[in-house]
Amino acid sequence: DDLNFRVFETLGLGTELVTNDVTDLHKIEGLTDWVNIYRDKVDLIRIIDSILANESTINTLKAQQWVKDNHTLYNRYKSLLKMIMSGHQERF
Repeated sequence: DDLNFRVFETLGLGTELVTNDVTDLHKIEGLTDWVNIYRDKVDLIRIIDSILANESTINTLKAQQWVKDNHTLYNRYKSLLKMIMSGHQERF
């Protein structure tokens, strides 16, 4: 229940951050303006519903899923293996 750098990495990527109320969040001026803080299960569900109702959030989630589906290290490994086996370079 402490603040770590993942908070800033998440916000820096433009991703919504939902977290429990951690004391350290309030120690950095302005940070809580950018973080969705829940206090109980009902509050958590309300926040998530609100985020998912936002069209730009839905587009962000779709983009993240596309990256996950197509551009992970595993996918790159498969692509490199295919190029090696076929003797042809992949077009980008």
